[in-house]
Amino acid sequence: MMGGQAGVHSALYMATLVTVPYPLLMVFYPRLLAAGKAKKVAPIACIHRLLTMPKAMVIRNPIRKVALFQSLLSPPLALDVKRLPAG
Repeated sequence: MMGGQAGVHSALYMATLVTVPYPLLMVFYPRLLAAGKAKKVAPIACIHRLLTMPKAMVIRNPIRKVALFQSLLSPPLALDVKRLPAG
């Protein structure tokens, strides 16, 4: 990624490397390597997969879209200062 996106790129790259052993990408990553993709290129394809999967899930299921927007619009949970331990 170009244009000052180094922080975003490194965060997505590390998240992808952590996610590869899980079933989400366990089939996709070895298939990319078997197809001849370099070990530095395959995680970038996995990043693309990780970014497009939630979008596809929301598009296919409009109920998720409503739930997503409701969670974004709801106020954050208030911190109850009275219940915090002293000290």
